[in-house]
Amino acid sequence: MEKDVVKLKGIEVYEIALQDKGNDYGEKTKLAGEKFRRYRYNGVVFTVKERDPFNEAFDKGELASVKLLQGTRMATTTNPETGESEEHEVATVDFDSFMTCAQEKGYKKHQASLSRIEKIATSVDLSDENVDKLLNAVV
Repeated sequence: MEKDVVKLKGIEVYEIALQDKGNDYGEKTKLAGEKFRRYRYNGVVFTVKERDPFNEAFDKGELASVKLLQGTRMATTTNPETGESEEHEVATVDFDSFMTCAQEKGYKKHQASLSRIEKIATSVDLSDENVDKLLNAVV
């Protein structure tokens, strides 16, 4: 099923709530022996491997943005009154990626440098003659 990308920035990042941590993956899964954390966003729980750097950034309050994937899946529940199984669609959220405040600051600094270079390049006459003069002056 197709998933929608949700990019949380700024104060929206703090809408993610830690549910619990130190959970064990099932013995019959490929991640047996590892642990995970459960987070909640918009009323839907998602998991993140305990060893993922996201957790440290979350704990330290250093998240600038988080990318989540929202979708749906079919779930089967048993009606307690009738004992019959019922299938219905439920919302899902999957953790995809994140950016720390330091990474975002570095990115913005880099973008500002590029913008300054672009501004200089558009304000200078870069005709072949002037470029040749500049190259000869450097040599």
